[in-house]
Amino acid sequence: MLSESTEGAPLQPEMTAAQPLPGTETPSLEAEELVHPTPPIRISNDGSNMYIVSEEIPLAELRMWQENGFEQINSISYGDGLWLITIMNNPGLIQDVNIYKTVDSETFNRLLEKGNKIDCMAWGNNTWLVASTQMTGTAGQKMILSSEVPLEEIAVAAEQGFWVTDIDYGEKKWVTVFTKSDEIMDQRVELIKELGPKKEYIENEDEYLLTSTAYGDQQWVVVRTVLSDFSTQLIVIDDVFQKDVLQQVGWYGRFDNTQIFFANGEWLHVMTR
Repeated sequence: MLSESTEGAPLQPEMTAAQPLPGTETPSLEAEELVHPTPPIRISNDGSNMYIVSEEIPLAELRMWQENGFEQINSISYGDGLWLITIMNNPGLIQDVNIYKTVDSETFNRLLEKGNKIDCMAWGNNTWLVASTQMTGTAGQKMILSSEVPLEEIAVAAEQGFWVTDIDYGEKKWVTVFTKSDEIMDQRVELIKELGPKKEYIENEDEYLLTSTAYGDQQWVVVRTVLSDFSTQLIVIDDVFQKDVLQQVGWYGRFDNTQIFFANGEWLHVMTR
């Protein structure tokens, strides 16, 4: 279920134009009638990965593609005036997408009390977009909102079996999501000034995989994680969103589990197989 939160200020307007299924035709419309243009949507050849790029939050498109099995939202990002959402074909999940003008502890507590597990979020255009999965029983999560990166709290949480599964910066605060997971074996949370070379394919075969990143207070926070199921990563950093990186390098190379981050004027394409 894709839903809009009723908390806070008025919500971001919902898009009404829906992307047709492959093989169908779209009736022609006069330019002045296209109040919200249909967002570009791309699907991998094997039908397992897709992404949506839109100026507005594409709730209508997300609802439609959920009905076609694309229910696992891997990442949400906002940059250069665009929302970019990456999704995998994983039928059986039940996900919510909520829109907030502000987030606080109460926001997350209400989601957790419903049994939702927070998957990913992003701050953009003065809006939080939060994707969560409806769970049976406890979600095994907790959150910290702080003015600085909560390094001490992260260390204590790790000792209790809670790992950082998402970290974001918005409204001049850090939002850190912790999740209990048997799939995470170890983790490093690093503060750095620069990410690394741009416009190069970085094949990460180290056991510590890049799983989350954010930028705020003139510093990057990079979360690297050891997973029980070891994988190989391909990372590309660029000043602009590169669809060819996904379609030609990532998808043709059989990479999936794609996450795309945007911060400090840089796009990070992270592909895993």
